[in-house]
Parts: sequence; structure tokens; C-alpha cells
Amino acid sequence: MARRVGLNGKVFSFEPHPDLYQELIANCRNAIHFDKNLQPRNSALGQKSGEAALVIPKEFNGNRGISRIGERKNKNEDILSVKLETLDEVCQALALIGVCKIDKKMFHRI
Repeated sequence: MARRVGLNGKVFSFEPHPDLYQELIANCRNAIHFDKNLQPRNSALGQKSGEAALVIPKEFNGNRGISRIGERKNKNEDILSVKLETLDEVCQALALIGVCKIDKKMFHRI
């Protein structure tokens, strides 16, 4: 994406998990124009800004894509407090958004 947007564009990446955020930073440093067009953020997106609970299941080391914002379902899950931002807040100064890709995990509260 950094190559596609060029020097005049911006790529925002959101990663609330602190270890995965450090990996995101390391990967971004390998990209061209890292300091000009990549905007990695150590946060999650939500309906309101503030803080949220990032639930880390015990299987996380085998599948690092299974953490979620929400409530602990069992005592084997760890919780991290993470920063929440709204997309409106992050994008308020942008004149144009060409592409917006959001991965959303669906879960139901019981």
C-alpha cells in the first residue's frame, strides 16, 4: 500500500496488541517512505475513543489473530487495556479517503 499511495498518500494501520504493534513497526521500517506515508497506530478502532479490554485467549501463541475487544469468556484468557480511537477522529484532517479496509471479527454477547 505504501508504494500505491506514493509520497502524497497515507496508510494508517491499527494494532492494539503491544507485541504485534512492535512487529508492525519493524515491518513498516522495511517499506519505502516509512517516515512519510505510513502511520502505524498502537490502538484499536471503536465507536467511542477511550480504553477497552483486549481479550487474549490461551491459544493466542498458536493463532495471533484470535484476540478481540470485549469481555473475558473464561478465566484462562488474559486481558490487556488498550487505547481506542474512532475512525472519524483519525481521519478528520484528511481531504479524501481512496480505500478503507477494515477487518472485523464478529462476536455475540450472551
